[in-house]
Amino acid sequence: PNFNDVNVATAFSKFGKLLRARWFPRNIAAEESFRRLMVSNNDMCAAAGPLNDARHVANVTHAIAKMSKAGKLVIDVNVRETLAALEIATTRVEMSSTCFE
Repeated sequence: PNFNDVNVATAFSKFGKLLRARWFPRNIAAEESFRRLMVSNNDMCAAAGPLNDARHVANVTHAIAKMSKAGKLVIDVNVRETLAALEIATTRVEMSSTCFE
């Protein structure tokens, strides 16, 4: 499906909220649906233009941290790529917000 940045941030946030469920996988990063979500996020972060607002970056980063702290997300190469993409998006958000000051 075609997701926008709000859909992707919401999906990450929902994963972060569901991690206490008994059926939640031990390592969500190994799940194909989560990997596709990370790819969507990375693609959006790499796209030029007014992509992510600060809320998107914060929500996705917070969900990753929450799942990692709970032991439900193993930080592998794919997760590191997502964090790197978020770092680039953060820089872009900072730069765009300083342009309006």
